[in-house]
Amino acid sequence: MSKAQNNGDRSAEQAGHDPVHSMSPDRVTVQHISRRTRILEESLSAAAAGYEEVNIRDVAQRAGVAVGTIYRYFPSKEHLLVSALGRWLEGFERNVSPHLYSIDDPYERLRYVVEELHREVHCRPLLAEAMARAHVVADASVTLEVEMVRSQLIDLFADAVSRGKPTASHIDVAALLTDVLAANLLTLAHDRAQIGDVRRRLQLMVELLATRHGAAIGSPDWHGTRNISEQSSHWFYDWAPRASGAARRKIGS
Repeated sequence: MSKAQNNGDRSAEQAGHDPVHSMSPDRVTVQHISRRTRILEESLSAAAAGYEEVNIRDVAQRAGVAVGTIYRYFPSKEHLLVSALGRWLEGFERNVSPHLYSIDDPYERLRYVVEELHREVHCRPLLAEAMARAHVVADASVTLEVEMVRSQLIDLFADAVSRGKPTASHIDVAALLTDVLAANLLTLAHDRAQIGDVRRRLQLMVELLATRHGAAIGSPDWHGTRNISEQSSHWFYDWAPRASGAARRKIGS
């Protein structure tokens, strides 16, 4: 490549445009992936100091790209941080998977995922707060990124409960756990709960699933007896009166 052409490419990069005219499609794709990954990694580093500390200009400087380049990939700070959460989940799943599949009990696998999530988040609370806040305040324009993160979490829990071979019912259970986690991200982002509270609520959900479904849930051909929403509502209405009665008796004793 000539010096003039190289300078032109650099100018295009500084202007926020991809210097793609002299590159093969494969090379362009590799560069896009590499650049996007670099931006997300630097966003995670910035978010480790908290949501307010994430500045697009600073992320661009640290990633070695133009500000316009970041906005082409991520139209807003929320797009950037929710996508960074997805990137973080990819790494988390890679780290837990080797040990996860060596655990025989499906509920122990779920507990292991919950404990590892708690451990990772506890080590970097400001990062967790930043990603939770971005996830919660994201508007309709970030729907795609939010749904991608939700799908990643569902896959994580579904693989945990089924050892990587989920049925539709395993996916339903995983979606239920994901929604519990998402609801708790809201309380976490609004300072109405601590990280330990999120852990306890997820653990409780796992215990309730164990009570409702027993060992059958770990079967590779498990499909449940009803759809998950019906299971949950029937279970709740059967269980709630007994639980509240026991609580009243305990209080009165």
